Amino acid sequence: MHRLTIAYLISTKNLHRAIATALSVVFLVALQAENSPALSAALAPVSEEQREQRFQELSTRLDLTEDQEPQVRSILADDRESRMALLRENGVDLEAGDKPSMFTMMGMRSDMMAINEQTRGELSAILSDDQMDAYDTIASERRAQMRASMGF
Repeated sequence: MHRLTIAYLISTKNLHRAIATALSVVFLVALQAENSPALSAALAPVSEEQREQRFQELSTRLDLTEDQEPQVRSILADDRESRMALLRENGVDLEAGDKPSMFTMMGMRSDMMAINEQTRGELSAILSDDQMDAYDTIASERRAQMRASMGF
């Protein structure tokens, strides 16, 4: 039995096997995600009430000042609109009940990461270092919750 090394995978006789295996895994994950009720729940539109509740939790955990609160609210609203616009550009309207395929999500990954970085940059201009650390912790927790709800 060979150890899975880059040299082994790149060798001509094994390259096709490695590509086929990788594609099989991608297709199986995509198929599972597209048919997963958890994915549908994770991508379901969030009500204004839920959004407000999440913001209040965030505000409390970050200990936002009265001056910071409207600024952070505006940045997060822009973040949400940018994400929704990106989804719509890719043929997905979550508010109409559309669900993106795993391939669509993978194709948008770099754009979503750019939105994350832009939002983080805007927040870092307003929040203290301690608040940014807390924000990063909260963002990490939410990503983990979403992945768990999607079965990943």
